[in-house]
Amino acid sequence: MNALMLWAVMAPAELLPNGGFEEAAPNGLPAGWVVSSPRDETMPNILRDPAGGRGGTAAAGMVGFGRRTYGLWRNTAKGLTSGGWYRVSAAYRTDNVARPAESVRLQLLWQNAQGQGLRADYVYQGGPLADGWARLERVLQAPQNTASVELLLSLRGSAGTVWWDEVSVTAAEPQPPRKVKLATVCFMPANSTPEANRGLWAARVATAAEQGADIVCLGEGITVVGTGKSYAEVAEPIPGLTTDALGKAAAAHHVYIVAGIYETEGKELYNTAVLIGRDGQVAGRYRKTHLPESEAQAGLSPGDDYPVFTTDFGVIGIQICYDNSFPEVARALTLNGAEVIFTPIWGDGRYNGAAWDVVPRARAIDNSIWYVASNYSEQRSLIVSPWGEVKGDTAGKPGVVVVEANLDEARYTKWLSVEAGGIWRSLYPAERRPSTYGDLTR
Repeated sequence: MNALMLWAVMAPAELLPNGGFEEAAPNGLPAGWVVSSPRDETMPNILRDPAGGRGGTAAAGMVGFGRRTYGLWRNTAKGLTSGGWYRVSAAYRTDNVARPAESVRLQLLWQNAQGQGLRADYVYQGGPLADGWARLERVLQAPQNTASVELLLSLRGSAGTVWWDEVSVTAAEPQPPRKVKLATVCFMPANSTPEANRGLWAARVATAAEQGADIVCLGEGITVVGTGKSYAEVAEPIPGLTTDALGKAAAAHHVYIVAGIYETEGKELYNTAVLIGRDGQVAGRYRKTHLPESEAQAGLSPGDDYPVFTTDFGVIGIQICYDNSFPEVARALTLNGAEVIFTPIWGDGRYNGAAWDVVPRARAIDNSIWYVASNYSEQRSLIVSPWGEVKGDTAGKPGVVVVEANLDEARYTKWLSVEAGGIWRSLYPAERRPSTYGDLTR
């Protein structure tokens, strides 16, 4: 059996009829597809191009012709299994659509045997293809009692054109849950030295590892706290003495470590947080972008970007202390892919501490991420779920707290945007309007 024959045998069956738009109805439009709009005035022009798709195949289009429209191609995949896993995919190409991420959408409406809505999801992951095309694709588990799923391909609020091709629903392998044990530390050395601090923090890593932690968040500036020294006096390159010491602890206990240090590079001095991998090597660094006046006057330079880092359990982002006062930081990290945000923080004294722990909970809810903060003050080191629940809390006392998180857990609730239940992490990436946010960059 050759490779092509083997693929034909092994390839999962297509559940969506006419997903390539090859079959035409008598009116020339794609057979089996229905087009709709909330109002006649917003209906785009609709058409089928027999050779307009990828590789010269057929494609279905919506054309605004200079007016902002809202149109939907709709089709239903039937024969689904309750609780089954499915890969949903579609290719699209736009012309004169200013922001495709805002205007081009693929929505799923899961339905039971009676056609009642069970849940709604967006398919917003994907990437560019050749010749100006892009793909949206996602693997999801169907809700219990699912019998079918309706696909809605839309052009929304745009005067441009979108072409669709290769729309597909196929069975997929079940995805195991991604579980990780997150740890945070509350600890503040006194009358110490940078050298001693390295050993003290390594001991906290060992304690977290004994509780099964996969990743441990330590404090901000761990070599300056409790020493009475200046930032410049404790600053070091990366790699350096502190990353070497943390690396030995990480490798010994097979854990990741997030820790704040003061970094020198050339003539620059940064408030930096490093990510140490399970192998003890430096896996990444983040330089604090928002400096309070005290740090600026002490000669620190700000960082300028929001990197994220891929670990063996998921993608993480890091922010440092004062960054937490600016919601744009957490949003930027999340848009870059972060599923967990770690925050080494000295403390948040705004309004006599009333802002803590409201702000961490808000950051977690707004971005639908897990949030981990290591705090020196009595305001508590926290681990917060994407739903704003405080899952781990040092209660203002020195200690280590470990919480198991399922990064794939999804809580679906009734939502204004959809008839059936939806989840915020699925909804907000598709419903953001960055084209209206220009005031934020003034």
